[in-house]
Amino acid sequence: MMWVEKYRPQKAEDMVGNEESRTRFMKWLDGWEQGTKPILLVGPPGTGKTTLVHVGARQLGYFVIELNASDVRTKEALKARLGALTSESLVEERRLLFLDEVDGLSARADYGGLQYLTDSLEELGLPIAMAANYEDSDQVKKLAKLSTVVKMRRVAERLIEIYVREILHKEGVDLPADVIVAAVRSAAGDVRAAVNNVQAVAFSGELSEGRRNQLITVADAITSAAFASDLEMGTRALRSSDSQPDEKLLAAYATISAADVPLDKRREALKALTEANVLLGRIKRTQRWRQLRYFDALLAQALAGLRVSFVSDDLPWPVKLRIWNDGKYIRAFESYLARRHHISRADAAAFYLHSAVLLYGKDRALLGEVCARAGLDEKAANALEREYKLLVRKVGE
Repeated sequence: MMWVEKYRPQKAEDMVGNEESRTRFMKWLDGWEQGTKPILLVGPPGTGKTTLVHVGARQLGYFVIELNASDVRTKEALKARLGALTSESLVEERRLLFLDEVDGLSARADYGGLQYLTDSLEELGLPIAMAANYEDSDQVKKLAKLSTVVKMRRVAERLIEIYVREILHKEGVDLPADVIVAAVRSAAGDVRAAVNNVQAVAFSGELSEGRRNQLITVADAITSAAFASDLEMGTRALRSSDSQPDEKLLAAYATISAADVPLDKRREALKALTEANVLLGRIKRTQRWRQLRYFDALLAQALAGLRVSFVSDDLPWPVKLRIWNDGKYIRAFESYLARRHHISRADAAAFYLHSAVLLYGKDRALLGEVCARAGLDEKAANALEREYKLLVRKVGE
């Protein structure tokens, strides 16, 4: 029998870490009455959000009705599932509605799941608990305004070590101290993973390679990926950092931009980085967060073979965002030049771009007309105008 099942917490006090958060949840549920705000548990995967809801509800005599928001993203699907809660067969039960992964609800108007939920929170007439992994998503920010927010943090290694030692004692298993420490550290604050680790060691005698991963900073992740011997190792390094995807993307962009590498190598790296950016945008629009596994793989491809260390720039976020967007518009203009002259985009960038920018950039009206013919908007014209000013400054120097 798996130890995580054998020693599964039966009440909130049996859990490890997040004591204040657990107390807040129990007080919220115990004192719930009509009109009480929903509660929103926010924290990384593996911090006990789902476990807390289930053991806390059972402890206080509630029946949990759980929905995964990723599976009821549309208004129709969510409405149908929530409508079932009014079934007369359930009227006499004390019920708790639990919506997991609410960062998977769609914010798109044509899906309507998020808007329907926010409109229905006060009408359901029962306690509502929600859980999310990413507190900076638009969906979570919107729901947070209507909820009591409780943050769940990764459990401290010292607490997990005490917990797994107690399990080992009950099982009559003796493991070396350094092995226990390694098993706990590799779990990166996830209690279940730590228990699985020590059970694996107890049964096999060693900690498998797949369980040695531990959380690292975004700087270490970028550097490791750039020096990785293959894509798999680079991807694994990037997944070992729990930094937000946007942070990884910008860190990779800063590093690639500053890398002393041949122009063609930089171009290929930025191309892969652009694909990662497009994927991330698609993930945010569709809320299919499971596709993040492919995001790290694309980042690894962008950094592969650069063999450079992470470079940090001190530019403020708005400036970095403008630089990134300007690069996107300039690449779109390169594509237009390539189509017009029947050449590759690489040749357009090498032989036509600067001349075209210098020719059109000095006349804002003409630049606007050219961008319109290219199918580009005012933002692209602004980006090309900034590029023109940079080029003029370099010529003057």
